[in-house]
Amino acid sequence: MRFESADGLTLTVWDDPGRYDWFLSGPDLPTVRRHVTALMAFSDLATTFWSNDHDGEALLADIRTG
Repeated sequence: MRFESADGLTLTVWDDPGRYDWFLSGPDLPTVRRHVTALMAFSDLATTFWSNDHDGEALLADIRTG
């Protein structure tokens, strides 16, 4: 399943027996930053969000340090 916000952030949900993942991507880093910052207030996402690339990890580190 895939969902998209008005500003272009996409949420892709992957479901398989015994496994469930979701992935965020966006048209640019400011869009991703805005949504990730908002989502970090939920559950333990502030500590468990991860990225599969350097730019994403740098963005998460920057958001976490405020």
